[in-house]
Amino acid sequence: MRFASLLRPSKLAADAGHSTAKPGHPAWHGLAACIVLLGLNVVLFPKHWMGLTSFTYDFVMHYYAVVAYWMSSVAAGEWPHWVPYQALGYPLAMNLQSGIYYPPFWIFPIAGIPYDFHAANIFQIIHVYAGALGMYCLARTHFKSTFMGFLAAVCYHLYGGFFTNAEHPDIIRSFSLLPWLFWAFLLGEGPEIILYIKGFSYNLRIIYRNFLIPPLLYLFIVGGYPGCMIAGMLCLFVFVLVQTVVAIVRRQRIGAFLDAAVLGGLTAIGIGMAAIYLLPGFRLSGELVRADMTQSLLRWYLNPTQLGSLFYTSVGLGPDISMIGMQIPVVVAVFLPFVRRSDLTRHCPFLVVGAVAAVMCISSLEPISSTLMAIVPPLSYSRFPAGDYRTLLYMAVLFLALSGVNNLRRSPEPLSLRHLIILAAAAAVVLVGGILYLALAIPDAAAAAFAFALLLQVATLTMMLAVLAVLVRMRRMPARQRLAFSLMVPMLAVVSAWPVLDSMSSFWKTPLPINVYQWNGVPDRLGNELHSASIFRQHLTERPARLPAPHPHNLSWRGYLTGEFMITDLTGSQSKSQAAVERNTALQNFMMQPSGFLAFDCAQIACDQREINGLNMNSTAEAVDVTLRTLSFARNSIVHEINLPRRMLVVENETFAPGWTAKINGTGARLEPVRVDGALRGWVLPAGHYKLSTSYQTPLMQSGAGISLAMLVAWLLVVGLYAHARRSARTVLSPAMARTAAA
Repeated sequence: MRFASLLRPSKLAADAGHSTAKPGHPAWHGLAACIVLLGLNVVLFPKHWMGLTSFTYDFVMHYYAVVAYWMSSVAAGEWPHWVPYQALGYPLAMNLQSGIYYPPFWIFPIAGIPYDFHAANIFQIIHVYAGALGMYCLARTHFKSTFMGFLAAVCYHLYGGFFTNAEHPDIIRSFSLLPWLFWAFLLGEGPEIILYIKGFSYNLRIIYRNFLIPPLLYLFIVGGYPGCMIAGMLCLFVFVLVQTVVAIVRRQRIGAFLDAAVLGGLTAIGIGMAAIYLLPGFRLSGELVRADMTQSLLRWYLNPTQLGSLFYTSVGLGPDISMIGMQIPVVVAVFLPFVRRSDLTRHCPFLVVGAVAAVMCISSLEPISSTLMAIVPPLSYSRFPAGDYRTLLYMAVLFLALSGVNNLRRSPEPLSLRHLIILAAAAAVVLVGGILYLALAIPDAAAAAFAFALLLQVATLTMMLAVLAVLVRMRRMPARQRLAFSLMVPMLAVVSAWPVLDSMSSFWKTPLPINVYQWNGVPDRLGNELHSASIFRQHLTERPARLPAPHPHNLSWRGYLTGEFMITDLTGSQSKSQAAVERNTALQNFMMQPSGFLAFDCAQIACDQREINGLNMNSTAEAVDVTLRTLSFARNSIVHEINLPRRMLVVENETFAPGWTAKINGTGARLEPVRVDGALRGWVLPAGHYKLSTSYQTPLMQSGAGISLAMLVAWLLVVGLYAHARRSARTVLSPAMARTAAA
């Protein structure tokens, strides 16, 4: 039997789902929503679009510089395996936040567009817009309503995390991709296809959007923040699990298990597609200091008081509000009293995900989350649960609030005085809650900003109640009443959110930091190219002396842009080699020198070990009969002239990392380095006069690339097989999907 013959519609499905069923959402609805959301994006970020302001703090520091560096590298035709200019030298693959495998970034080097500060800002703004579009697709599919999809997109575009966390581009990319992932993991309502096996028929709810899981998951893994990736993977697993349990409760047992198996297979393909990023990162993770202290890392949780940032400004709720911003527009939040019991069932997967996120990110529930981390160790890699899980908590509360809006909007009963009283009571709760926060939780330094934002929120709620009071008098014109209601809520949602976001403006907009770079003689561009492009035209015979760690205002990360050799880097991912140097004054002095060597007689030390410790780094670098000289110093390779009278250990003043190898005169077997004093690169070399060519290749990169390519081919084959099977079997859409075909 051909595979395609296993997939065919049942007679009932065929009769009920004739192709005469028309989509409930005309294409122009989606186009109009995209245009309006783009307009909202421009209104929120006008000076960012024009290049007059920038996102703040870390955004213009290491985050910008490392991307500009590798873009210049690949544009010059050189893969940046090793970065010699920062932190004494390190493998780029060890920096999981570089974004080098994130395809949208490659538009810049391929198209020859300089990735300057202005371009970096626009790139992030577009991701905020893309996140809103993802929420539009998710909510429109889930609520089966274009309006609800649009309102959800407006709220998500105003999500506080996009603003308070704007300094961290990888976290913003994670926030942007999360709605898309949940949309892709959302199963169809009814049986999409009927699978016949050995006389039994099974209803499957797998649809085309589910096959977007692999590429979306790939983007989420390689482009997002690793902590958000861990949080997202856990919550997506819970999301699929709850959908499966709900289907089993509805007596769709075998079909539910098959659906879960397909989603699991697509997830595995997506993870496999990211192997080129994951395998080298996993191999090099042991080189990080934090690898030995994962369980003891200080974690950043939301305390119960900070949950107020779901509705109020985050100003005053903590010394650093970057990890706590959420902010559902209060105009939408006041509709929570209209949530029905049936909504809890309808949103069950999202609510359970929100509950899991709450357990993982709220400080008072830390004993439970710590137990889960002990059971599932990868969960402990999340250092900032507050930042990693809050979006999922936000989405659960947002969907409940949207349900209240939807229930009132679609109710057969016109707006009445009773509805107005309930909304007024909810607005009063917002006011009283804000006053209590102001009196009990907000420090004096932030009281004025918090009070002003609260005042404008209450003013917007008062305006909404006034408009609703007018609409109540239009009871005999329900169509106009509903239209006016639908226009009012999104507009006032923006109005109520703006003062909250503006009160936190120091975290997402500041005058362009070009002055900081220009003061230090490091502009982001030199003519029509990036400043960092000049690095790859340099040809060094040896490495010059390294520079001491300057104050961050003096651009301690400027080596990415200028080619200067810095001993530090502005990142929390410190390597063990760098940490070992910082603990040893003799190593520090040795590493600060230009390219240099120390030679030790193997007759006096045990050379045949992978690690050698306790050497005297203050000894003379060269004996009378020893010649050690650097002939060529490049980023991924170094060539030395070696002249040794006997077998010796030659130690470079360069850091050790897995992936370095060497050849003598370019021939013979590759030599592996030994780790010296926990930090340095040492070579056990034979007697003789020759050239030693050392080179760096990212560990497991080729294996990862092969797996990624194989998974990409597997995904294309699966999509093609599914499409062919549906066409061959002439499978029709179920009635439920006919109503959401546009999704």
